[in-house]
Amino acid sequence: MSKPVSAIVLAAGQSRRMGKQNKLLSLVNGRPMIEQVVAEIAHSTVDEIIVVTGHEYRAVRACLQTWPAPRLRTVFNPFYREGMASSIVCGLVAMKAKVKGALVCLGDMPWLVAGDYDRIITAFNASPPGSICVPLTRGQRGNPVLWDNAFFPQLKTLTGDTGARSLLAQHPEAWVKVPFSSEYILLDVDTPQALGP
Repeated sequence: MSKPVSAIVLAAGQSRRMGKQNKLLSLVNGRPMIEQVVAEIAHSTVDEIIVVTGHEYRAVRACLQTWPAPRLRTVFNPFYREGMASSIVCGLVAMKAKVKGALVCLGDMPWLVAGDYDRIITAFNASPPGSICVPLTRGQRGNPVLWDNAFFPQLKTLTGDTGARSLLAQHPEAWVKVPFSSEYILLDVDTPQALGP
């Protein structure tokens, strides 16, 4: 049975390691990275997409207004300078009440495709309540991670810039490991070199 899932796309960061460039506005496949990421998520089976903005939010939001996506909303995180955790909390608060799971996606992972997100969602639909669906390749944990709503209260208490890593480490018994052969679940863009020549 399909469980309602919201995708929370973290797109509020300041791209400090990219120099003056906002990496989310860098071109990938001919369009801004954040548009590339959200377009693939929009082609997956998520029920809604919440893009959490912060740094240069007007420019980020403008990238997402060029194509229709009725399931897409943007929300502004006024505390984005406090770190990634504040954006996760902001996304959770914005979700619809009926949601059973939150797929926490990074706005700087442009190589993932809709099928990658759906692989994790399929695993979640087959998992017992209280599961955390974690993608792995060659023994390494990647992103995005899909959290059952049983963890929403704990996720809302997160602080700092490490996201939900600490909470994930506290609950290995809840992990549902989703195998991937691709390394794209490990590849985010932190430097200009990561985008290639």
